[in-house]
Amino acid sequence: IKVNRTNKLNVNVGRETDCMVSTVASASDDKRCVKKFPAVVKRPNPPPCNSGIKTPIWSLTTQSGNACPRDVMITVGNVILEATMSKRSRSFEWIQYRNIVNEWRRKDPLMLHKSAPTPMMTDSSYDMSFWALTDDERLK
Repeated sequence: IKVNRTNKLNVNVGRETDCMVSTVASASDDKRCVKKFPAVVKRPNPPPCNSGIKTPIWSLTTQSGNACPRDVMITVGNVILEATMSKRSRSFEWIQYRNIVNEWRRKDPLMLHKSAPTPMMTDSSYDMSFWALTDDERLK
């Protein structure tokens, strides 16, 4: 699918759907919004996925679970709420966003940063066979 300069769709499969037309219209609206209300994009520090993690209780050889920041924190007004990750490989995911949080704190002394307590994540906290189970077995 290609969109030409007049926002008309050239559909290679031979048909034009309402969904495609709606998508083009939405993209045009988004473009106008960004021009009217420019957004500042903040980039986190690169995650240290290739290094191991070691705490006094457990250790891992890699941090293979880094994901989207919406899993780690949310902002509500001038408050940042930080969640605790329950998977060990994601337990230090917050580190990559600390540069942004610290910058916001410097700019707004009234900003609040609240973090949930981190569980110990001992072996007894987990069913170590979980990933080997089928979906049906996990739901029992």
